[in-house]
Order: sequence, then C-alpha cells, then structure tokens
Amino acid sequence: MTPDDYANCDATELTALVRRGDVAAAEVIAVAETLLDELSGRLNFMQFPGRPAILPAGAHVPTLIKDVGAHIAGRPFRSGSRLFEGETCAQDSHVADALEAAGCVVMGSSAAPEFSLEGHTHSDLFGRTLNPWDPARSPGGSSGGAAAAVASGAVPVAHASDIAGSIRLPAAWCGVVGLKPSRGRVSAGPMRDEAGFGLASNFVLTRTVRDVARFLDPFARPCPGDPFSLPAPEAGYAGLLTRTATPRLRIAVTGAAPGTPAQAVALLLEEMGHAVTEVDGLLPDAEALMALADVWHGGFDATVDATAARKGLVPEAVLGPTALAAYRHAGTIDLNAFLAAQLHLNTVRRAIGRRLAPYDLWLTPTTPGPAPAWADVHPIGPDAPFRTHVTGQMAPIFAFTFVHNILGTPAISLPLGQTGTGLPLGVQLGAKSGREDLLVLVSRDLEAARPWAQRRPPIHATARADA
Repeated sequence: MTPDDYANCDATELTALVRRGDVAAAEVIAVAETLLDELSGRLNFMQFPGRPAILPAGAHVPTLIKDVGAHIAGRPFRSGSRLFEGETCAQDSHVADALEAAGCVVMGSSAAPEFSLEGHTHSDLFGRTLNPWDPARSPGGSSGGAAAAVASGAVPVAHASDIAGSIRLPAAWCGVVGLKPSRGRVSAGPMRDEAGFGLASNFVLTRTVRDVARFLDPFARPCPGDPFSLPAPEAGYAGLLTRTATPRLRIAVTGAAPGTPAQAVALLLEEMGHAVTEVDGLLPDAEALMALADVWHGGFDATVDATAARKGLVPEAVLGPTALAAYRHAGTIDLNAFLAAQLHLNTVRRAIGRRLAPYDLWLTPTTPGPAPAWADVHPIGPDAPFRTHVTGQMAPIFAFTFVHNILGTPAISLPLGQTGTGLPLGVQLGAKSGREDLLVLVSRDLEAARPWAQRRPPIHATARADA
C-alpha cells in the first residue's frame, strides 16, 4: 500500500480492503506510522506516538486519541498541561472500548490546548499545532490536533471531544466532518457520570459521512451504570445510508447571509424538497457561554489543588495563563454560583427549545469565518480575568456552536464551503436530541450533491514530494 493509496481511503474503505485480503493490516499501520511521523513533524498534531507492540485481532484503522477526554490504560495523559507531566492512565474509558470495537489502532495522542480551554490548539507544554491548509493559521480547538491529522491524510479518523464546539470548530477550519452527538449518546464512563455535567460529548472527526455512521454504531451504545441512554436505529447508523430515504424535513435557518455557504446549502435543501424557514434571534449571548463555563469549571480548582499537592507542585508555577485564570475563577464558584449558572442554562435551553420545536433541523454556519492567522491569536494576559477570555475570545468563534452543548442536541459540521483563497468553511446542521439519524441522512445527501472528498490541503499525505 502506497501513501497515496492509504490517504485516499476513509476508514470504511480501509476496512473493506483488509477484510477482502487486498492489503494486510500490518501494512496499513506501517504506512500510517511513516505519515504520522512526517506530517506531525510539519504540523505538530501528535503527542506520545506509539502503537501496541502486537496488533489486536481485527485492528486495522489507524487513529489518534485526544490528550483530553478519553483514556487508555498505561498510556501517557497530560491534558495539555505540565501539571500532569509523567502521568499515565489507570484504565480504559468506554471511548477507548468503542475505538477498539471499530477496529482502530491508537497510534498516539492528538494535541489539545491545556484542559481544552481554548478555541486554538497551543500550550506551554507542546507548542502550536498548525493548520494543513495554511500553517500560518490556527487549526481550531480544542480538537485541533485531531482535525489537522485527519485533514492531512495521516489518519482517516481521530477521537475528539466537544464542550462548546471543540469538534465542530476544528472540523470547519480544517475542512473535515465533525459530529457532536446528543447528550447521553456516548458514554463518558466508567470513571465519570457525564462529562462536563452533561455539556461535553466524545466522538470522532472523519472525512466522510459514511465513517460518521460507521463509528456511531460502536460509540452509541449504553454502558453499565450510565445515568441514561438514547435508543439507536435498529439497523444501526451505517445501515441507514443504504436502506433509508430521507424524509421531507422542516429546517430552520439562522445566519445564512447572502453569498455564504450556509445560504447556498439552504437553497440546495429547498431544491431537495425540504421546507426551509429563516428564523432569527435563536443564538444565545456571551453570558450564556459564561454560565456554561461556570458549570464546566465547578470544582476545577479542587482537582488542580489535589493533583498539585500529590505531586508537590504549585499551580501558579505549572499552569499556563488561560488555565491559571480558569483555576482562579473556579475558586469563586461556590454552590450558589454553580446552581445559578445551571439555572441560566436551563432558562436558555427552554426558550430556544420552544422556538425550535416546529423544526426537524437547524442550519447555521459553523463559524463566523475561516481559520484566523496565528499572528492574530492573542493569549490572555497574566492577570486578566477568565471572563475576559470567555466573552472576549471564545464567544466570537463559538457563536454558532455552543448552543448545541446547552441544548444537549446533536450537531454536525460539514465542509461545504470555501473562501475565495480556498480556505475551508463549515456549515452546521443541528437536530433534536437523539436524532443523529436525520443528520446522517441529510449529510449523506449533501455530500452526494456537493462532494468534498477531493479537496486536499497543501500539506497532505499525497503531496509528500513537495515537502
């Protein structure tokens, strides 16, 4: 298998090749190792490389696991922070089990900002991750390492997590597909109840819709002790793609300005027979994101203090500026503040839920614009309050995404747009809780109508001769 052959395959095709005997799993993994080393050397998306010494039976899809949000027993885990240097995971998370069930071989950890606190992937511990479309630009965050790896062709899929848009924003800026599942769809166990008090989700970044469906099947399964779970289609999500026609849907559209990819997709959906209605005033303001951050960081200071005390460290000496601001802010979140933030989110959730009740899907841009230049990304000042980071830096870039974390609804970013200079732009579709099936079906139709598979960034596995 050549690097071009490998990079032209999604996970579904790799699986078919191995099962037919056209290529050996070991050969696939060997090509992936070479590409991961070369491409991460240029883009800095991988930490702690190293696949299992013996490939598990049925393992043939190379992947990365994010350095935040999932665990494999014995593997290093830093959460992008010097606070966790030298740490290894004590046990597998259910996300790791799902990757194994999907036939994946974890080849390393993908880079993430410290504690996933940024919309850009950089940290004092690992430096910057670069965007394969333009290395002078951000790949987004916090799953920017995963997005850069998938977009560059190094791996067909990569684990990612999302608490305000951290799957979808990097997908939009790197030109890949990113689904945030419904609350309760993917187990956060066994050590956790719900990640981020129900605000966060784990899944994967992919290049094709059929890989989204294929990976939903092992990820969307209830695990022992889960507080609740959601039913999945009897035939599985992959089965939907070949067995199910898309019903006529009612689709709300917000933020689809004239000439934008979102408007073009709205018109395309109308041509496909769906009823599309413009609905404004649905996006929550920055105060709702601040409430999300307060719930997210309830108890963060206690976790930092306990880890620092165990290791004989001082938080102020090891935390980066954003993490330090979050740590200090978390110390002000008492029970009353935490409950007030939960009440704020509930108020927002109920109001937006009522507005969206008549519609099956909600179409928006994924981000307000393309990936910014790293030169325009300015870290928080050493004494700036965490609120400044949330409302001033996070709110603008996550403007269209964090609402789905509040609602607990599934949402997918599709690489359906480009700027005049060729930078990718994402379009986001959201559905009601538990209706990933509708997102899979409509995404399938949009991919068929406006294929994106042949769009390749300048830094890509198939362009190695130009390296």
